Amino acid sequence: QLRSRRRSRPPSPPPAPRRVPKRSVPPKHRGTSPNVLYRSVPHAHLRRHPLYTPLPLPHTVAITSAADVALLRQQTRGWGRCHDGRLTTSRMAAVLGIYEPAAAATLGVPRGLVSHHRALAAFAHLRAGGLLEDWEELNALCVSEPPEEEELELERHMPQAQQQPRHDALWRPSPQPSPFSHSYHP
Repeated sequence: QLRSRRRSRPPSPPPAPRRVPKRSVPPKHRGTSPNVLYRSVPHAHLRRHPLYTPLPLPHTVAITSAADVALLRQQTRGWGRCHDGRLTTSRMAAVLGIYEPAAAATLGVPRGLVSHHRALAAFAHLRAGGLLEDWEELNALCVSEPPEEEELELERHMPQAQQQPRHDALWRPSPQPSPFSHSYHP
């Protein structure tokens, strides 16, 4: 019998895990507070989207029923008055007590949102205004709001924009497989 002269070696240790180098963050992305406007689309650009249908200007809306309230823009006093005394999604978490300290700790709510004051403010909001049924009062609120200069400029060009299709450098048709009709190119 021939013996192998090769000695058996102990098994080699597993290779050390590879260290993945950390990506350095470019200077423009560093800072102490987030840039909430990063990649946001300005209202003027949204209004130029080919599928955008603008709400009528506040001073041109005539409210005669609850269905007409949907024509109010969020920036208007009339919209705010319609929401007084109503439970909306913006007040729901406070009303449910999600911001209360015990519930917030269980749910992992950020500390900056935890406060009993939010529940009290929601309660005061619900008690403050009665349901709006006076359409004349709402019409008076809408008519009393002066239109902004940008809105007047849009109104001047609105009939032309509605008659012809809009071709805009900001909004380009997306390629066929895309779920979006147009892509944004600022």
